[in-house]
Amino acid sequence: MRTATVTRTTAETDIALTLDLDGSGRSVIDTGVGFLDHMLTLFASHGRFDLTLTCKGDTQVDDHHTVEDVGIALGTAFRQALGDKRGIRRYGDTVLPMDETLILSAVDFSGRAFLDYALTLPTQKVGTFDTELGEEFWWGFVRRAECALHIRQLAGRNSHHILEVAIIDYGVGNLFSLRSSLDAIGEAAEVTADPARIEAADRLLLPGVGAFADAAAKLRATGLVPVLRDRVAAGVPLLGICLGMQLLFEKSFEYGEHEGLGFLPGVVRPIAGVIPAGLKIPHMGWNPLNKRGDHPLLADVREGECVYFVHSYYAAECEDSVIATAEYGAPLTAAVARGNVMGCQFHPEKSGEVGLRILRAFCRMKAGSLC
Repeated sequence: MRTATVTRTTAETDIALTLDLDGSGRSVIDTGVGFLDHMLTLFASHGRFDLTLTCKGDTQVDDHHTVEDVGIALGTAFRQALGDKRGIRRYGDTVLPMDETLILSAVDFSGRAFLDYALTLPTQKVGTFDTELGEEFWWGFVRRAECALHIRQLAGRNSHHILEVAIIDYGVGNLFSLRSSLDAIGEAAEVTADPARIEAADRLLLPGVGAFADAAAKLRATGLVPVLRDRVAAGVPLLGICLGMQLLFEKSFEYGEHEGLGFLPGVVRPIAGVIPAGLKIPHMGWNPLNKRGDHPLLADVREGECVYFVHSYYAAECEDSVIATAEYGAPLTAAVARGNVMGCQFHPEKSGEVGLRILRAFCRMKAGSLC
């Protein structure tokens, strides 16, 4: 479970929020505290999660209750969305610069709340915002998220930058999780839209979340489709993940009819009408893999091991390419392969040790070895 809806009502505040950790960084935020809105917007944007949050608070008194209670509500949402925390790395850290400011942050989703807030803020206010409330926000967050968080200032003279970086430096999302998973298995990876870098790559990953038509249009707008076709023709291993897998097919019927890359024969159709009525859509959660054959991508995965899914559409009319299915009231395509083109409907980067094994197997592949 990677979404949450939280409401919190006290004598001082009335808060409603929704959180989707597998979003794209979209946010609609209205707390009545301008600087807090700004910080939360950046938090969602750079963290690549979707956040909708409204708060009616007693700001005519001061901002304290609003800031603290928003931290409490957001921490509660993160704890709920992360669920049993399977498929994530427990620890994370970063050092992030912004002009003259340098902030180190480290988090441990340990189930225990702790905050080390070592910021020296040269002013008492940023605009009308009391800078001391930054610590109150994070205390509210860590107590409900049940994590240990260290935020340390290594350099900085501007209070706005110091507070801003302390929020920016935490990320959750498809690219972040994928890059972190590759780091965890010791593989160097580069996020790039540079054709020259893609042409030089030994292997290619095509992740994706969101709507098919929008993603396909954006991919074509980059001008990279001809480059991908050339690399696929050259035998370079290509792995599509989630929506990235769906883009590999000929077309999708998601809100209309939209052309895909055509690297694999087949189409993408809604799971509604295929699965029994009453099952929730999207299909979201952990499901065992039912392997077909012995493809190298799944060589290190045992039959019945679980991976993490979030999807409302599935690959159909592609029987010859299916190397694994997952049962959700009906067998749904979980993984596909044809030559050097492969895809996972699930998220290996969010599937714990099983997902890491799949990524390791992909990283062992070489150009020409699967053609």
